[in-house]
Amino acid sequence: MAATEFEYRHQTLVHLIMVSIAFSTYFFDRDDITWELVRGLAHPHLWERLLFALATILIGVSTAMRTWARAQSELPGPAGASDLREGPYRYSAHPKQLGNFLFSIGLAFLAPLPGFVFLVIAEAIIFVRLARRESSLAGSDSNARQPLEADASIPGFNADWGKAIRQESAKWGLFLTMIVFTVLLQDGLAEILAVASLAVWAVLNCGSLRVLNSR
Repeated sequence: MAATEFEYRHQTLVHLIMVSIAFSTYFFDRDDITWELVRGLAHPHLWERLLFALATILIGVSTAMRTWARAQSELPGPAGASDLREGPYRYSAHPKQLGNFLFSIGLAFLAPLPGFVFLVIAEAIIFVRLARRESSLAGSDSNARQPLEADASIPGFNADWGKAIRQESAKWGLFLTMIVFTVLLQDGLAEILAVASLAVWAVLNCGSLRVLNSR
């Protein structure tokens, strides 16, 4: 089943609600899933760092994928012809949605076990629903073959890396936060860096930010 109009127009809000629910499980489970998996092993902090390194890689790859998708537009082919695709659209019809899903998996490593399970399942459902919505829009309107952030007034290829990096600056900040946290395993410092990342993102996008409609 495809996403509703509300889900499609307010994707950021939907993702934030899912993340908030997942991390609210800390109220009744104080240990994240990573520590629960490794605390009974020999050298638990080494295994903890390895799992957080995996989460960091997922967050980094997903952020790079979303930034690339934002910066790169799709070349629409003539009606009835095969799509001519550029950038990540050569490999995935929905790179931003796939990036969101991978990012959520990486983030889920910081949540307790119930939150991890909830977030992965919820984001998988959201990914499928939004992908179907995008596919239905693309099928009903040939102009919808372009990514949503592409400037329709510029025909063909269009890349704006500065804008893309600015829009994804919060995720890049969280990626750097995860690198620091994986090395030091200091919760307080990670929380400060995460808040700083969100603050930088808000400042960089204050002029044109539409929080609830950002994709």
